[in-house]
Amino acid sequence: MNKYAYFDDNGQLLYITTTTGQIEEVPLKVINVTNVTEKFNAIDKDGNLIWVEPKKDIEQIRQEKLAEIRQKFQSLIDSIKSQYAPYEIESFADQRAEWRAWVADNTAKTPIVDALAQARGIDREELLQRIGEKVTQIVQLQGTQNRIEDSLKMLSSVEDIEAINVDEIIQSVMEHVT
Repeated sequence: MNKYAYFDDNGQLLYITTTTGQIEEVPLKVINVTNVTEKFNAIDKDGNLIWVEPKKDIEQIRQEKLAEIRQKFQSLIDSIKSQYAPYEIESFADQRAEWRAWVADNTAKTPIVDALAQARGIDREELLQRIGEKVTQIVQLQGTQNRIEDSLKMLSSVEDIEAINVDEIIQSVMEHVT
């Protein structure tokens, strides 16, 4: 059931009607547009049909933006992982550990990477370089996500929070990621 609200010239809600024509009386001094609790259709003072949504506090808006940030970065990571078979993904932690050992000491043993390189017919060091590029890419994305989340915590206005364009940030990062 849709609800329609009628306002006076000051934005005060005069009364609400439903699609069945039932009128809900609203005392002028009790309710205005900023303290409704559910979304509904409304007629503004000029007779235009509008949606009225409950006013959210800054923490609700911050939590919604945080959820958006996390969802979009997770989708990006999922799209990167989708390029690999599940059994390959299972070996990522071992590949990363061997890459780290190799970075610390280029004579370190890397049996998993060695076997993968041999099976692929490429040089061990070339494969280790590729692994390093992927690790760096993921770390850069993680760092960017953390930076956005940290700055989100510091923002003190709804306008600043809503101004965070996660898609633009991700696009910019992807242009500069190795």
